[in-house]
Amino acid sequence: MAQKMTNDEKLTSGIPENRSHCRQLTEVVRNSKKVHNFAKKYMTAGIYPQIRLVHDYKGEVKFESFSNNSPINKLMEIIDELQRSGYSFGEIAVIFRTKSGVDGNHAEIFKRAFEQKYNVKTGDAEHNYEDVLVVSSVREYSELERPVVIGVNPHVDGNVQLHDPFMLILCTRAICKLILLEKMK
Repeated sequence: MAQKMTNDEKLTSGIPENRSHCRQLTEVVRNSKKVHNFAKKYMTAGIYPQIRLVHDYKGEVKFESFSNNSPINKLMEIIDELQRSGYSFGEIAVIFRTKSGVDGNHAEIFKRAFEQKYNVKTGDAEHNYEDVLVVSSVREYSELERPVVIGVNPHVDGNVQLHDPFMLILCTRAICKLILLEKMK
């Protein structure tokens, strides 16, 4: 999967500190149709040109919620379901808004619980091309992709802000399936 940019330079992963050298995306091959259409609502009109999707693979966008203060148990249920559906750990990325999580160190707690349950290692964004479940932050995972991306509690304090650059990055990391897991209100 790939994306076409107006400049053919290869960019490294991560959101650059100095964005003056950023290139403008014009065509998307990476995302399924449903993921692309969902991500479009986070694109600021006028800043992003019309970004064209060059295929019609449908894909899936799914919303899940957890009721207690920790998303760990629900994440395990989602990953179990994905495995039963045929996805391997190497096809899944679990992305938190920040490395420490908005309301706690959920990423590290999840990594330990996952590794203990399945007796396998996890990796961060640097391990994206290995056969491991990736657990990362939105900032670190920018420019990378996986068939399935699970975004954990992506909205700060439950606020859904259109034109949120972090949500745009999170949504566009998913090739086939995007699952947004949020705390139940």
